[in-house]
Amino acid sequence: MNALIGRPAPVLNLSRQDGSSYRLHPGQTGRRAVVFFFAKAGAMNCVYEVTHFREAIREDPLFQNIDIVGVSEDAVPKLGMLSNGHELTYPLLSDPQRVAHRAYRVQRGLFRWWVSRVTYVIDERGIVRAGLDDWAWDKHVPFVAQELQKLDREQQQAAAASASNGTGPASSPQISSSPGGGSAPPQEAGAVLPINGHAVVV
Repeated sequence: MNALIGRPAPVLNLSRQDGSSYRLHPGQTGRRAVVFFFAKAGAMNCVYEVTHFREAIREDPLFQNIDIVGVSEDAVPKLGMLSNGHELTYPLLSDPQRVAHRAYRVQRGLFRWWVSRVTYVIDERGIVRAGLDDWAWDKHVPFVAQELQKLDREQQQAAAASASNGTGPASSPQISSSPGGGSAPPQEAGAVLPINGHAVVV
């Protein structure tokens, strides 16, 4: 996942929980975005995670002006049951062919039986700013809140610097997964990456 930090988020077309088409294009709305990957619609810890994001949207102003989507390998009907059963207010996207999982560098863990639990925070320009790869479901919402606060501080510092001398500090992408990977510099969006026959814009 380190390879995505500082780069434009991949753009994909997937099916949402009601069967309609959804274009996953972080930054297109001019708002920050959160894309999180969970293993299985029926798994208890995944239910905890998706409802944790639901409660964050209801209760935390940080989460009320951003785009949040959850992605799993589940078929559309299973995601529909999960969303309706827990009154989720954000899209769940079906990725049975793992196109999004590969584009967002989400690997299988635990002897390849389960998909890793991964969350990305993406800024208003569609640049991936931070990522978390952690099996603990209750770490992902606090991680997002922390990274959103960092982005707020960067904007405030940039505004203050601009007011005083006309320039602002450069943004610094963050990574919170296990060490070992490097961060790539920001690039222009629009490159097309073929992944198993699918054209993925990065």
